[in-house]
Amino acid sequence: MDQLGWKYYIVFCVLDAVIVINIFFLYPETKGYSLEEIAEIFEGPNAAVDIEQATPEMKQKISHSEYSAESSSNL
Repeated sequence: MDQLGWKYYIVFCVLDAVIVINIFFLYPETKGYSLEEIAEIFEGPNAAVDIEQATPEMKQKISHSEYSAESSSNL
């Protein structure tokens, strides 16, 4: 470890560069999009943006998540 000295910081610089490149190319851009558009980006074209538009399966999933949120807040 003593032999590395200041060169050890180069390792972190390289890792930082790899992470920045990874984020730049692999993470979707969400700046300037509405919440509905962001939901479509992450969940696909069938994303439920309104409870009225949700399929019965999505409504059931939403109701289960609301129930679990209520039960955890009662603790």
